Amino acid sequence: MRDGLKAPSPWDSVHGQIWLGSEEFRTRMARLVASQDLDDVPRTQTQPARPTPEALLADVAQRFELKREEVLDRAHQPAFQAAVYLLRRVANLSLKDVSALASVSISRISRIQSTIERVAPGGPLKELVASYKVKN
Repeated sequence: MRDGLKAPSPWDSVHGQIWLGSEEFRTRMARLVASQDLDDVPRTQTQPARPTPEALLADVAQRFELKREEVLDRAHQPAFQAAVYLLRRVANLSLKDVSALASVSISRISRIQSTIERVAPGGPLKELVASYKVKN
């Protein structure tokens, strides 16, 4: 028990509220979950293989041909808005968490998400939405 006191909390490694395990395990579970009738299960819990925020931001940077650190600096608005939207919809971060990462207000995050959901995305965001299978 004494050794466990110094170990990192397992709660920090939980994905989708209920999934604890390696990326390989979560990917295997995602395949199994996809074949199940899960109408009564919260959507968050049906996606064990969600990308981490860091992986998602790296993907946005690659699609927009930017450096990872440039994605959330707001100089490139399309990439910034794509990252904010995907952090909410794919990584399932709260408005508060995305707001803190992006250094903008919660209401700004909400407006970006609403705008993207109202207008069909194009370009790299369209590709990202398709690759992550985001549904409006």
